[in-house]
Amino acid sequence: FFHTWELRGVYPANFNHPKHGDEARKLFADAQDLLGRMAGERLLQPRGIYGFFPAAREGDDVVIYSDASRTQVRTRLHFLRQQAPQTDGKPHRCLADYIAPAGTTSAKAGDHIGTFAVTTGHGLQALVDGFKAGHDDYNAILAEALADRLAEAFAEFLHLQARQEWGYG
Repeated sequence: FFHTWELRGVYPANFNHPKHGDEARKLFADAQDLLGRMAGERLLQPRGIYGFFPAAREGDDVVIYSDASRTQVRTRLHFLRQQAPQTDGKPHRCLADYIAPAGTTSAKAGDHIGTFAVTTGHGLQALVDGFKAGHDDYNAILAEALADRLAEAFAEFLHLQARQEWGYG
């Protein structure tokens, strides 16, 4: 959160930073006030969804199937291979490398890919627009930064639920 404002450091130690400790404390107090308003007025409505889908690799793509029979392709995800020059002999990785190739025993046995999406809902835009209409860029940016951090936290929560449901981690 503090990095959004270029206030580097680790919370809460950044409150004691000789150069920007005062600003960090002020920002934190302002964020707490706005967060209280967001919660009190229920301005954000976090939503999320996740799923695990039968999948197999084809080159740098991941093919996602409609069901466990793996006979009907639902969609294809295209991934890029790392482009940076490698001087240590290590391979250029691609996310598809972590899915079993199509036609192999592992792919037929049940390799899957997980996907998720999260949002803090549509209430943020009205809040930000209201701040901007009042020429309050500070609070507009603050609201967006808080919503971004809340979306990240919600993604972590959703990831935990997925791991628990599938019995790993």
